[in-house]
Amino acid sequence: MSKRVIFFILIVALLSLTLRSLYTQNKFISLAKNQAGLEKIKSLEKAILFYVPFSPFNEIAINELKKECQSFSKNDEKLYCYETIRSSLLQIKNVYQPYKETLDEIIPIIASLRAKEMINWEFNNYKEEDFNKLYESQLKLLKYDNTPSTFWSFIVGFSLIGWISSIIFLIWKGLGENIDAVNIFSSLIAFLAFFSLWILGLYMA
Repeated sequence: MSKRVIFFILIVALLSLTLRSLYTQNKFISLAKNQAGLEKIKSLEKAILFYVPFSPFNEIAINELKKECQSFSKNDEKLYCYETIRSSLLQIKNVYQPYKETLDEIIPIIASLRAKEMINWEFNNYKEEDFNKLYESQLKLLKYDNTPSTFWSFIVGFSLIGWISSIIFLIWKGLGENIDAVNIFSSLIAFLAFFSLWILGLYMA
C-alpha cells in the first residue's frame, strides 16, 4: 500500500469521525426542540457527550440544558438536571476541562440543591439551621479534584501518538516495496517503548 493511500485513509477516517459527531450533535439538538422534561435533558446530554472541539453545537446544547434546568420548579428535578450538565462535562474532559466556567457556575447551585434535598428528606434529622453546614460540605465534595494527573495524562496522550506513529512508520518505511530490516527493528523497538509508556501512564494517571 502506497504512502499516499495510507495518508488518505487516515485523513478520511478522521474527517468521517468528526463529521459524524457534528451530525449527531445537530440531530440531538434538533430533537430536543420538540421535547420537554426528561426526554429533552437526555437529548441535550447526548449532544454534549458527542463533543467536538470548537463545535458551535457544544455551547448550544449546554445553554439549552441550563435553560431547561431553570424551568423546573421542584428541587429534585432541578438537581437532576444540573447534575446531568456536571456529569456530561466531566465525561468530555481530556487533558483539559472544556467549559470549566459552566462547571464553576453550577457547582454552588448543585451544592445548595443537595443541601435542601438532605433537609427535606423525611429519613434525615437535618433542620433548616443545618443548611450552611450541609452546603459547605457538599461544596467541598463537589470541588474535590479526583481527576487523573495532568502530567500522566499528557504522557498517555504523547505515548499513544508515539506507538501509533511507530506502527505507521513500520508500514510506511519497513514494509514497502523493499523490506528494510533496520526500519522494521527500530520501529518495533519504538512501538514497545511507547506502548509500555502508555500502559504505565494509564496506570499512574
